[in-house]
Amino acid sequence: MLLCISLLAVACGTGRPAPVDVTAEDMCEHCRMAISEVRFAAELIDSEGTAHKFDDLACMKSYLQDRKSDMMIPACFVMDYETRIWVAGREATYVRSQEFKTPMAGGIVAFKDRQSAEKAALSRKGALMSFDEVFM
Repeated sequence: MLLCISLLAVACGTGRPAPVDVTAEDMCEHCRMAISEVRFAAELIDSEGTAHKFDDLACMKSYLQDRKSDMMIPACFVMDYETRIWVAGREATYVRSQEFKTPMAGGIVAFKDRQSAEKAALSRKGALMSFDEVFM
């Protein structure tokens, strides 16, 4: 598990592998629900280049916790809540608020820039979080 977390922590911000678009037929790797609200999506790219897609950041977190193995993850991406553009997981700023109605009730969203995250945290009575606070 330590190897998995170490590789995830180091590699999520490298940007080498590119994110894969979410399509209408995509299902969450963890809960198997359709990924219908792209602004809450996230994905991990494994060492074979396979994209593991999620409908909620909470699902990606659970998926990682369930796989306490040596799964190699060279990249992870999260969707910017406002622009709906992929951001490297380590480069995003996260906000947790009960006011965010995410697909699996995780209540955490990602922002490309800290200023947008700070505004959202203030307006939604939320808390700023780092990558490590969300996923580790």
